[in-house]
Amino acid sequence: MKTKIENGREYICLTKNTKYWKNRKQWVLLYTLSDGQKITVEELSKVLGCGYQCACSRLRRSLNVKTVFAPLYKRTKQPKIIREHLFNPNAWYKDPLVKLMLK
Repeated sequence: MKTKIENGREYICLTKNTKYWKNRKQWVLLYTLSDGQKITVEELSKVLGCGYQCACSRLRRSLNVKTVFAPLYKRTKQPKIIREHLFNPNAWYKDPLVKLMLK
């Protein structure tokens, strides 16, 4: 594989077979981690099982191995709001605080 350095960044030449191009050459940015390991964004996304944007943001944020390969934080859905604790739209005018406010 060919490598080149432009503007202080290291690039690697990858050949890909796509739907429209056979043996298409593409230059991809190569990141060097703190332990000397070299990795691309696509390789990191395959290792972590996350999307391209997640892997790219991790590599841009830090080159520390522990930070880059940390497990993913999965968000959980927030609990639904119980509707009975909200005010009743049909009887809001009966509330004593509303009566006090309207005086």
